[in-house]
Amino acid sequence: MSINTSVNCFKKNGRSLKLSGTAVNTGNYKAQTEVISSLFDVNVEQKLPRTDSKFKFASKFTTFVNSNRYSTAGVMCSMLLSFGIFAHAAIVPTRAQPLHSDKYSIYASKPLVMEQSTSTVHTKDSRAQKIDAVYKKYSCPMEGLGETFVNEADKANIPWWLVASVAFKESTCGKKMPIVNGVNSFNAWGWGVYGSNIASFDNWARGIETVSKYFGDKFYSKGVTEACDIMKIYTPSSPNGVWCQDVKAFGQEIQNYQTPND
Repeated sequence: MSINTSVNCFKKNGRSLKLSGTAVNTGNYKAQTEVISSLFDVNVEQKLPRTDSKFKFASKFTTFVNSNRYSTAGVMCSMLLSFGIFAHAAIVPTRAQPLHSDKYSIYASKPLVMEQSTSTVHTKDSRAQKIDAVYKKYSCPMEGLGETFVNEADKANIPWWLVASVAFKESTCGKKMPIVNGVNSFNAWGWGVYGSNIASFDNWARGIETVSKYFGDKFYSKGVTEACDIMKIYTPSSPNGVWCQDVKAFGQEIQNYQTPND
């Protein structure tokens, strides 16, 4: 038996490999496997467990040759089939598999994470601002104590402007106060002053605290809220109700004060 010499020669790595006449014409199995081994760089006789595709083909190819060892056509078909498969594998790339990762891509923006934040905003009470503004208008020594007036009034449950207004009436908002042993009494309200007795305070804030509590406990907690009714107890010697009228008038000026920009 003879075959066309056009299929007797194969090229690999720039060199020609020819099937010997013995391998083709006689079906010599050993000669055929040597040619196959030389062509594909595998040992078809050696059966080693391999996982790569090249050696899987070699294993299948060996099985095919074993079943067709005496068939020249089988050998040639096997060689051509294997060559085609290898060529296809070299030309057609395998499908790329996505790489799974829990990390962020360097090309992607990280998701925004809203962090918790806290802040405290301190605003001055507008009532305190009004007291300070009116006291500034009259150049009162007690200017700047508006917040103290408001805080102590809220604690004593009395009108926020009352003690500041009484200070207007009794001492012209701190300008005229009794002196005790040459020391300022810080008593701008005439509180606890009778005969030769003159009550003194350590500072303005202590006086505001004490007088506010007094008006709350003595009058407002008992339902006495009218300035003229308070006057009858607080300063009964005031002629013709002048004290209560002045206290209310100063109170109205403080409550209704508006800044020049309003």
